[in-house]
Amino acid sequence: MRALERKYEAILIASPELNEEQLNKLRSQFSEVVTRHQGRVLGVTVLGKKKLGYMIGKRSEGVYLQIRIEVSPLQATGIEKAAKALDSCLRFMLTRDSGFSLPVTASGPPSEGVVPKAEMTGSETAKIS
Repeated sequence: MRALERKYEAILIASPELNEEQLNKLRSQFSEVVTRHQGRVLGVTVLGKKKLGYMIGKRSEGVYLQIRIEVSPLQATGIEKAAKALDSCLRFMLTRDSGFSLPVTASGPPSEGVVPKAEMTGSETAKIS
């Protein structure tokens, strides 16, 4: 990692009408945005098509992409603005990567080994809250 660079995690929600080729084009466009801002893409995970929590435009579904990048904090804002301007991007969110990640499957909630908050004892709940 170069000096003053931080790791970030981005969630990009793409149009559900995209085919595989168009989705790959969107991924490469986002990679170009990151490169233009002196950053680098560490990994991309396509989480698949999921139902949205609310309508975006006239769409009730979107294709979710989880992207890990490394970039200077000064360049992160530029990446966020440029990513939101991509044609097929419905929503984009960039957060600093805390290093903690739940195991995610494309079909549902976190997998084994993760205890739902409702099943935790009082002391375990206090650590989270």
